Amino acid sequence: MALFSGETAVIRLRTFVLVLVYAALSVGYFLQNASYGYTGVDDVFVLAGSWRLFNGQIPYKDALFIRPPIPYFLHSLWFFLPDGWQVLSTRLFFYIEMALSGFLPMLWAVRTNRVHCFTRFLALGIIFFAFAIHSTPAQAWHQIDAIFLASAALTSFLFSLTAKTGSARLGFRISSSLLFCIAAFCKQGFGIFPLMLLTFAGWEKFQLKEDGKKRHGTTLFWCSIVPCFLVAVSIVGCLAWMDGLRAFLHQMSILTIKPLIDSGVRAYLYSPLQIFALAGFVIVFIRYRPTAAPPGNPSFFSKLDLAFFLIVYILVIQANRILIFFPAYALFWLAIGGLLGKSFLSFYLRQPFPLISWCVYVGILSIAWAASISLGYPTPVHGFAALAVLFDDLLPVPFKIKWKNNLASIIIAGLILLSFSLHNYRHYNGGPNRNVPLVNLADVFPRLGPIFTPTEYYEAQKELKQLCVGHAISKGKSFFAIPNDPLIYFLLNQVNTLLLDSAWEIEFLGNEKRFYDQIISKKPILVVEKFPMRPLNRPANLLPHCKDLSDSYRSIEHRHIGNLKAQSFELVTNLVKDWQLIAEGKYFCVFRHPTDF
Repeated sequence: MALFSGETAVIRLRTFVLVLVYAALSVGYFLQNASYGYTGVDDVFVLAGSWRLFNGQIPYKDALFIRPPIPYFLHSLWFFLPDGWQVLSTRLFFYIEMALSGFLPMLWAVRTNRVHCFTRFLALGIIFFAFAIHSTPAQAWHQIDAIFLASAALTSFLFSLTAKTGSARLGFRISSSLLFCIAAFCKQGFGIFPLMLLTFAGWEKFQLKEDGKKRHGTTLFWCSIVPCFLVAVSIVGCLAWMDGLRAFLHQMSILTIKPLIDSGVRAYLYSPLQIFALAGFVIVFIRYRPTAAPPGNPSFFSKLDLAFFLIVYILVIQANRILIFFPAYALFWLAIGGLLGKSFLSFYLRQPFPLISWCVYVGILSIAWAASISLGYPTPVHGFAALAVLFDDLLPVPFKIKWKNNLASIIIAGLILLSFSLHNYRHYNGGPNRNVPLVNLADVFPRLGPIFTPTEYYEAQKELKQLCVGHAISKGKSFFAIPNDPLIYFLLNQVNTLLLDSAWEIEFLGNEKRFYDQIISKKPILVVEKFPMRPLNRPANLLPHCKDLSDSYRSIEHRHIGNLKAQSFELVTNLVKDWQLIAEGKYFCVFRHPTDF
């Protein structure tokens, strides 16, 4: 007797293949890239904050955080590992999270037998996974944690709609409620999901009441609401117990509403890319018109499908060269158009549009939308790993012959994966010139682990360490590295007593005077980069001006302060110009307060 038979055997085989492919992708990318590239900026922001919590500091009170607390606590676990594994572990975790954020919704589609063409479905999954992970450095990051948790929550929610037993439905609904709430405490924009779940649960309760299933509807309603409420109360209560709640509420209120409006609303309402919504509408209309079942012109559908793959290929490769990720918005609008097209045809043909389809489309697109609510990375691309579920549903199957579908899908996915791999190789090995010599940064910072960077960056970090140790640590003084080396305190086994690890103005927005006064009172040694720093000139329309420090976001210029050439943002110009230059290297200058002897 066969172990599996019929459809069950096919589904289990597809599940196994899906697991195998995504495991290979996450591990393969980690092995290829994990030991290359280190900027000391974005890829260690969260880890630096976690180092503070690991050493007993109170979040939002002892340190200024502009993001919710869960990731700081989550990534503090890496410090229990032996030295040298912290950064590498966050990079592996990044690839695993991104893989799971695409894998889980796709697993639901496979397990519920909603895949039209599995080979193409898998190819689309690989494409969008590659697209998503190449839009941000491999790092511990709030947004990635939130996307993973929201994808897991959405998958659990979808299973709660398709589960065959009442206990399974309740179990999946409880887990979705818990995960949606935790995702909201990773990134502010994901707070939309608990509200969406509450709305759906209320509507569902009303519908089941009308169908004579009042008791079951009431149980589902409370299973959707109570777990989320308990998680929120627990987190808020923990912050209150730590005496950080008031500071937390202050910080969250500063950088939540305006980014929501600017990058979450205006970026879409005024986008010229709405033409892609029309394209998506047309694709769906052509596929689902009454005369198109079965397709009357297979060659046309072949060209349409292959043209889409070609467009995606061009867009995703160009995504690496366009700062605002134009291709991401194009694909987002294409999916929106597909949803509108399916809705219109459902109404036109007087056929019910399945509730489960609505939930899939709205859930996956909402994850991408929530991921775009950011001042640093305002793009929906991070949430694209699960788009394969949508586009497999939107696109027609190109060929009648199965092997042609398989071959075309494999070739396209392979080309995109190869292109991204080559780009990643160039990126992590010092830029377009692959002949740039690489040096192991662990020779300077043993706690960092084996990370290979270009020689010039290695020399700069070596100088930074020497200056911090020679002029601050060896003399028992605190120090502050400007502009961006937040993990320097962990690497030198120090605990920062200042409010910030980094000089990015966005990090102390709304607390300018508090931070400025602390710098003046504690008089730390300032280690400042000599040459023009990484751009700090965020567009003025995205952030309010910093009134306490005389308008930090005025037009950027360069000023010479002694031998220092620094950008004229207030923390540098208001402090360094009045402090005493005591040492100068090739990359950094060291300053101390005039009264600090």
